[in-house]
Amino acid sequence: MGAPASAQTADGKWAGKIENGASVEIEIASNTVQSYAFRGKPVKVWNSRSSGNEITFTAGNAGTVILKTGNGKTLNYAYSDTYGGAARAILTKR
Repeated sequence: MGAPASAQTADGKWAGKIENGASVEIEIASNTVQSYAFRGKPVKVWNSRSSGNEITFTAGNAGTVILKTGNGKTLNYAYSDTYGGAARAILTKR
């Protein structure tokens, strides 16, 4: 039996911009984050895991990213870090 439909729709390349216009790019395969870039620069991905319609991973040394799948064409992106930083975006499939 395969992954749930919501998980399957997350596979692919996603991109968007956070509130201040900075670019975010994420690549997902087999419901696991393969790569993450912020402002065009790669950021190390740690501990990518999924549950239901959510994928969570650690970005760099201090950030946590939560992705929530929706209609298969968008992902809700929420970033927070230990320094008080936070950002949100809607990512679209490329």
